[in-house]
Amino acid sequence: MKEQAGVFQFDLSRAELFWLAGAFGISSLPLPDATIERLTHDQLEQRQKAGHASLLTRGLIRSSPGFGWQIERLPAALVQWISSAPSLLRLERITTDGAVRSLHLFASGAQGLSLEMDGETARFIIYQTRRHLQDAIMRGLSLPSKTKKTASVHKLPQPLVFLPTAWKDASLAARILKEHGLDSKSAKSALDWAVSIEWIAALSKVRIEGTGNAITEQFALCGEGKSIWGGKDDGQYMSFAHIGTMAINSKIGDMLE
Repeated sequence: MKEQAGVFQFDLSRAELFWLAGAFGISSLPLPDATIERLTHDQLEQRQKAGHASLLTRGLIRSSPGFGWQIERLPAALVQWISSAPSLLRLERITTDGAVRSLHLFASGAQGLSLEMDGETARFIIYQTRRHLQDAIMRGLSLPSKTKKTASVHKLPQPLVFLPTAWKDASLAARILKEHGLDSKSAKSALDWAVSIEWIAALSKVRIEGTGNAITEQFALCGEGKSIWGGKDDGQYMSFAHIGTMAINSKIGDMLE
C-alpha cells in the first residue's frame, strides 16, 4: 500500500478482483471499463485461477483448514465496498488526442474511494475525508490554472459523443447539427466552437441496479487553454456557459452528498 497524508493507495489485478468476487459470491463489479458479465464461464474461470495464484503469492489470502481461504482485511473490504454500493460517481474525461480517462468514485460516511483501471491493474485510492476525495476529483478534471470569463453560450446534442465526433470529422458533426434542426448560422457557430474545444469531462451520478446502471444526474464541463464551460441539460440539448472553479467545486460537493 502506498500512503500519504489522508490518502492510501492499493492495487489489485483484474484477475485478483474476479477471484475475490467469486469468493464472496459477487456476480457483478462496477469497474470503469469492464464487468464480469462480459466474460464466458471458461474465461472467468481462467482469470480466477490466475487471480488465486497471484493473491497467494502476495500473501493476501491463505489457507484456513476447515474454513477454505482467509482473506486479508483490506482487499476484502475494497471488493465488498464497491460491490455493495447503491450508487457511484463516474468521471469521464476525453481530450482531442483521443485519450480517455474514466474513474469510479464512491463515498461512504466520511470516507471516499476512487477506482481506476490501468490496463489489468485496478488502482484503489482510499480518502480519509470527503474533502480529500473532492480535491482528488478537481485534480482529475485537470482544469486550466487560469481562465478568462466569456459571455458565449453554446448548445450541443449529447456532448460526450458529439465533441469527439467534431474533432475527428467536422462534416459529419455538421450533418448531425442539421438533423437536430439547427439553422445554418447556429450550426456553424456551434461547430466552430466545438472544434476549438480541447477536452470534455462529465461527472455522472449512477444508481447501481443489479447488473444495470441508471444515470440520475450529470454535470458536464469542457474547455480549452483559457476558458471553461459548464453544461446544463435542458432535455434536448446541453447548454454550455462560462463557469468558474469555485462553482465547479461546489457542484462536485453537492453530487457527493
